[in-house]
Amino acid sequence: MLALSRNTLFAFLASASAPALADTVVECRGCDLQAMSAAATHHGAGMVVVWNPVDAAIHRYEVRCGVNPSFPTAGSTDDRKEATTIAAPGCFAEEADLAADLAAIAAALSTVYNGTSGTWFARFDVEARHWTLPGWTQRAPTANDYVSDANLRAMLNDRLRKGALAHAGEAPLAGAFAYLLAHADAAAAFTDKPRAALDVTFTNGSKVRVDVQPGGPAQYVEGSARDETGQFVPDANAANYAGSWHYDGDQHLALERLVHTIEGLGGKVVRGDTDASLRCVWNRADARLACKVKPQ
Repeated sequence: MLALSRNTLFAFLASASAPALADTVVECRGCDLQAMSAAATHHGAGMVVVWNPVDAAIHRYEVRCGVNPSFPTAGSTDDRKEATTIAAPGCFAEEADLAADLAAIAAALSTVYNGTSGTWFARFDVEARHWTLPGWTQRAPTANDYVSDANLRAMLNDRLRKGALAHAGEAPLAGAFAYLLAHADAAAAFTDKPRAALDVTFTNGSKVRVDVQPGGPAQYVEGSARDETGQFVPDANAANYAGSWHYDGDQHLALERLVHTIEGLGGKVVRGDTDASLRCVWNRADARLACKVKPQ
């Protein structure tokens, strides 16, 4: 498996660009050089980039159809540049210059392909325990804040898409995926398959999962939020989010955050004399969750 180190990948940050608009990009899995040339000619006349996700091989061809420069006219002494060619059946491919940044894209894609056994799907743990965010001046954010505050969620999603994998260790797979996210336009010209799930842990231990892929926004995975006790954090005022939550005496703050989240989503919460558990049902008449805090 070809694997680029993070330093090698980020050395291309300032230079990567998408293939020229006239180029067709073809994936040729497991192809050798001969097969890659054949794949180029199969797509007809034009500039064609052919790449192999298995070993990161990549070549750029100029494909012409109907004429072949290997057949010079009679009396010609130059069989390439000055010869007048004659008609020949089919198409032929001649290798052309390839920008180094496109080779870097192919290498990063190959690392993701091989590092995910060809599924193109990766999962990374992201520690967001000490993040600071412009516009969020309160305490350290939690999963409850993430699902109930649209502005915080948007800021965190931007941070997750642009720099989260810097917090996911030094594995080549994380570095390769970070490179593809940073060069989304170029990567998208090759394939739209790479996708990653980021399991984000906040300062208090609560968690959410966010999906990212080159060329697209970070997307919260609905239903993935968990508080610091491991219990579900509702992210909508919906019938299928009815349920029961139970907290020990030292988990009072987690219960308070849950109540605040449900109220923020439009649910109704009635408190009892002693806070220990929460039971929510769906009230069809009000079209909202109706919850009650009571002793266990």
